[in-house]
Amino acid sequence: MNAHTNTQLIRTTKAFAVATLVERIVDAAAGFAQRVQDRRGLSPLLGFSDHELKDIGLSRGDVEREITKPLFWRIGG
Repeated sequence: MNAHTNTQLIRTTKAFAVATLVERIVDAAAGFAQRVQDRRGLSPLLGFSDHELKDIGLSRGDVEREITKPLFWRIGG
């Protein structure tokens, strides 16, 4: 390999690494935004009676546990 080819390879590798990092940051941000939206969707469940929650297969503890779970804990799954 000559010096010019080496330099091109290094630039290509760096560009790929940066693109991969940017993609991961965008994915993490999108995941975080989804978790915020999910949490907003859970909040109305706090107003349900225990009987209504049981009808949909949840307990008050299930809802409270999910709502109080830190958002970063839920990122990625």
